[in-house]
Amino acid sequence: MTPPDDERAEALARSINALTQSDNGVFDADRFGEVLTALDIRLPAVLRSQAIVATVKVLGISPEAGQAALTRFIASRIALHNDEDLIIAFSVAAAIFPVVPAVAAQLFLTEGFVESLVPLLQSGPVTADHGNVHTVKKAVLELLSAACMDKACRGRIDKYCAETLKGLTQKNTDIPMSILAALVFVKIRQEMSTRQKPMASDAEFDLARNLVTLFTHHVLNPSDKSSQQHAMEGLAYLSLQPDTKEELAHNTHLLKGLMVQLSDVPTAEPLLFGALNMFVHMTTHLTTVPEDQNRLKYRIPHANLPKTAHADPAYDKRVSARCDKVLEAGIVPLLVQFSKTSSSLMRRLMLQILLSLTKEQSRRNTMARQGAVKLVLQLQEAEERQNTAMVDNPPSKADPSAYRMAAHVLARILISVDPALVFSATAPIASAVRPLVLLLTDDADTDSERRDLLPVFEALLALTNLASTTEKIRTAIVRLSWSTIED
Repeated sequence: MTPPDDERAEALARSINALTQSDNGVFDADRFGEVLTALDIRLPAVLRSQAIVATVKVLGISPEAGQAALTRFIASRIALHNDEDLIIAFSVAAAIFPVVPAVAAQLFLTEGFVESLVPLLQSGPVTADHGNVHTVKKAVLELLSAACMDKACRGRIDKYCAETLKGLTQKNTDIPMSILAALVFVKIRQEMSTRQKPMASDAEFDLARNLVTLFTHHVLNPSDKSSQQHAMEGLAYLSLQPDTKEELAHNTHLLKGLMVQLSDVPTAEPLLFGALNMFVHMTTHLTTVPEDQNRLKYRIPHANLPKTAHADPAYDKRVSARCDKVLEAGIVPLLVQFSKTSSSLMRRLMLQILLSLTKEQSRRNTMARQGAVKLVLQLQEAEERQNTAMVDNPPSKADPSAYRMAAHVLARILISVDPALVFSATAPIASAVRPLVLLLTDDADTDSERRDLLPVFEALLALTNLASTTEKIRTAIVRLSWSTIED
């Protein structure tokens, strides 16, 4: 008889304590196995979250013994070849792929392993009841989805599973399974878009269009949260395709409906990651060096600027139109709602979107009215707090490129608006000076001889605008930046 969730939670807590607090130097593989068993996809998300955190901690404390025990656990469960053990083995393998990708990939690429998954996707084990057949298939698909993070694994899945996955996407009798299969299929075929190759055939093009429709419908009309998240992730991958970017950007029903779905704060964060990636793909401009900056190399001896292709006006026009659509749908108020997210990756995605939207002056006043200035300052402060926070694991360092991105967004907005209208007691004008000064300094991650001078120019314009406000602000600018400006 399966124990209730409360009992499972207590047992899991005891196992975690025994593993992480033991000081006898002996690794308890049985206890670790109990923790790994809690990664079963049939268990509540809260239990699985605790189990994965514990797994990460154990592998950090005892990496060699932990990885060896992990490999033995998965291999022994697969060898038993019954439904129950296969579900647990595939669940564990899927969960640990992002944690120890090298170990997981080595297991996945074992000769004959991927081939053995195909019959499970097609019909399931002959000894299984219908419920377990369904769960085994789901566990296999979760594993395939996780394995797609590794290039060699993607190639193996494409070779042996592509046709089966394509068939599963077209079965309307089990929508959640179809969506998960479609997500895996999109992941293994997405490499074509990164190489900028067209779809291999009209049939593949039609399938991609059908998948956009499938994913869009189930993002806006979810049958369950898991399927909604898989559908959103699928749209994020498909949005790398130029045609799909245009289709999504001009789907006002999707954009506005997505803003409503994402506004559900307690449950939106897993869904938010896929949505933010989609918006990044839709709004990102090509990186080019303006002609004015190219001319600077004749005036400034050290400005040995990179030779880049001239901007494509037609491409820029399409990106600009997509940015307008995303802004009109309400992206800035949504980002304001998630400004206190604890995820550095989420903050970086938000800043990438804001940087793209602020490229054109016409959008900046609207963004300022919607709270973009305070949002950027909050995101930057969160990076600073993360840099100094004391946590159980070694402190995470703030992302320097995120700092500079935030400062660049701030500079662009403050060029175009009256500072007195966008700052307040909780976000005073003085709080913008230090980030803007940061843009005047060399970027440690970029060769100074190939430095992009546009952010410097925009920071100087923004500081000039701030200097027109009060004597206190002018004093702060001189105190913090005079030596840099003088250079």
